Amino acid sequence: MPIHEKIRLPRQVKGLTQEEVADKLNLSVNGYGKIERGDCDINLTRLEQIANVFDVEAIELLGTVDKNVFNLTCTSSCTTAFSTSKSYLITCMKGQDIQLT
Repeated sequence: MPIHEKIRLPRQVKGLTQEEVADKLNLSVNGYGKIERGDCDINLTRLEQIANVFDVEAIELLGTVDKNVFNLTCTSSCTTAFSTSKSYLITCMKGQDIQLT
């Protein structure tokens, strides 16, 4: 999975908009959108900043194996684990599973 997709998924899972993430990174929405679309290269410093916004390690976003698992905390009180293969599983604290494909 390309790095720009690995950046987009945690944002979506956390329920953040591109505008909110861009604001946290002091970027324009267009500039952040280019990162998520893979329209520009991303340097290590920016990758670390993005990882900090999502509360993950930058190395998780760099993973070269297509079955990386990210552990995130959702804004809606659920613990999230998802695989960067083709489907994603979110398990909420209330025991509800949400499948993303």
